[in-house]
Amino acid sequence: MTDAPVWPEGAVWASPGLTEAERGVEGAAWWHAAGDGYRLAMQSWHVPVDVAPRGRVVVLHGVQSHAGWYHGLGRRLAA
Repeated sequence: MTDAPVWPEGAVWASPGLTEAERGVEGAAWWHAAGDGYRLAMQSWHVPVDVAPRGRVVVLHGVQSHAGWYHGLGRRLAA
């Protein structure tokens, strides 16, 4: 699975109020094949190279939300 997930226009929340450092954090997206073959969309945001990571956070959204809502959170936690 080499293609990355793509979110439709408007699906990614605009994340108002992010600082300049938070807006500078880039994310990555990829597919992960579950044991039953179902494709799961995965995302990650990494701390800047000059910062030591303090931990990892896993967010599993519910039925009434989608991963596009978490771009701001990912950036904020990684900044």
